[in-house]
Amino acid sequence: MSRFRLLALAGAALLALPATVLAASAIDLNGTVTRDAAPVEGVSVTAWLVGDDIIVSATTDASGAFAVQLEGDAGGVIQVRATGPTVTFEPDDQGCVRSETPAGRAEITIEALPVPPLAISLDTLVVSNVCGTAATPRPALTLPPTDATQPGNDARDVSTGVLAGLIGLLFLVVAVTGLPARRRG
Repeated sequence: MSRFRLLALAGAALLALPATVLAASAIDLNGTVTRDAAPVEGVSVTAWLVGDDIIVSATTDASGAFAVQLEGDAGGVIQVRATGPTVTFEPDDQGCVRSETPAGRAEITIEALPVPPLAISLDTLVVSNVCGTAATPRPALTLPPTDATQPGNDARDVSTGVLAGLIGLLFLVVAVTGLPARRRG
């Protein structure tokens, strides 16, 4: 068999692979959130894969634990933000209301799966002061909704796999029938 035919067959086989084989892996990301070395309940944890537009979020439990699931592969970078509960104080003598929100962040490069548990410390304090005769505290941060879910990709994955298979089959037919036959002589 000629080198060209071997390359054509290899190319057709690659194109015929279903899209699900080429899809990103599911990444289970979990960890704990602490402040002053103590676990914090009720923290909003938001995570995303750099370069992707899907954001996932969770809220920590009584032990400060969280778990989310992303899709990605080795070499990808995951960024995580944690925002604790806001504490608002009573107005002071000048009518100023102070709000404090603890926050933390982490970034992890996916070396291999599974990803090791992540520890996030709420080591940053976001402070808001609102002063006036009718002071109304405003949140220092606007958080994304925590009910964001990843839409299903089942239909797109199947149609991509079928299309890749048809292109591979077409490539194979053209490669086999389009070459002139060698004559023995």
